[in-house]
Amino acid sequence: MAKLILSGGGNPDDEKPLHMLLRKEMTNKRLLYIPLHWKNADFESCHEWITPIFPTLSIEMWTSLEKKTYEDLATFGGIFLGGGNTFVLLNAFQKTGFHHPLLRFINSERPVFGGSAGAIILGKDIRTAAFGEDSDENTPNITNFNGLNQVNGYALQCHYNADQDTELEEFARQTGIPILALSEKTGIFVHNGTITVKGTQPAATFTPEKKLVPVESQITKEIVL
Repeated sequence: MAKLILSGGGNPDDEKPLHMLLRKEMTNKRLLYIPLHWKNADFESCHEWITPIFPTLSIEMWTSLEKKTYEDLATFGGIFLGGGNTFVLLNAFQKTGFHHPLLRFINSERPVFGGSAGAIILGKDIRTAAFGEDSDENTPNITNFNGLNQVNGYALQCHYNADQDTELEEFARQTGIPILALSEKTGIFVHNGTITVKGTQPAATFTPEKKLVPVESQITKEIVL
């Protein structure tokens, strides 16, 4: 079963509890970092950003997914999919078929961390990435917006705030796809079909019928959405 640690985005201080959870769940000290969807593709700064976050880990960074197989993934104890342009990331998956070995890795019960774009792509549909002030542009002009659908049938929205409610409500109503919206101070742990909300703010869910906000007392408890 999947072990997904998904963040609404934000700075490393906001994400620190989720980073600690990733380290706890890893099976060894080798972490794969995939930042190829980072805007402007400044990979040197990406490596400089992640190194102090995980100072005790051996971090390998991939800047291409061409010809990558499950065997290439098998030696890693965890995978970190960072933020950036969600459409660019999905386009890379679609062109290389990387989602197939990644799903096999997920099914091996080793943890995958997704931050912002890296979280959204693990949901059912990535078009939510086009909403809000931190919206992504569909620069590769993809037409298939299906994510990896690993979050109980939900699409994900990151960098969420209440100003996005109208767009999210309309998307859920038009598509019939429920949305789980995470602010920059919220994350979730998906394991054994259960979603645990982590962070200092509640998550919001949007169904075709209405918006729901888990009450404050549920933030650190297991909730089935």
